[in-house]
Amino acid sequence: MIARADYTDIFKSKVVASTVIEGLSLSVYANDLLHVKVPKYYSLDLVIFKKSQEWLTQLNPEKNYHFIFDFGSFSDITPEMRRFRATKKGSNFSLSDAAVISSFPQKILSDFYLRVNKPQRPTRVFNSLEKAVEWSLKQQAKLSD
Repeated sequence: MIARADYTDIFKSKVVASTVIEGLSLSVYANDLLHVKVPKYYSLDLVIFKKSQEWLTQLNPEKNYHFIFDFGSFSDITPEMRRFRATKKGSNFSLSDAAVISSFPQKILSDFYLRVNKPQRPTRVFNSLEKAVEWSLKQQAKLSD
């Protein structure tokens, strides 16, 4: 399965692998960005997360990515998922996390996540996919130096 063509320009790379897991779309790009498209009204939980990790393990168990979570309106993350994702174990495969949000309730949840759960890797929240990708590419450049 290939990601929509309009995303490849934003990501400045080609899709090397993609899948849909229970409605959650994951696209891995050649430049080590991983786009996670969270549909409208979707609640991301630990079950889906673990299935996503299994897929990434099948691709390459040693590879790490700069995650970009692209949340549709009214989508969220369960409290268990927020707590787990902030830990070292919950960040397997992740070098950095960018979240794209579109609503005030998502802003409240993301602020809570950053302040209370304190993720163990660079994490930022954005209002546009373009800015999230730009920041993720800067994080990637920092690791290359």
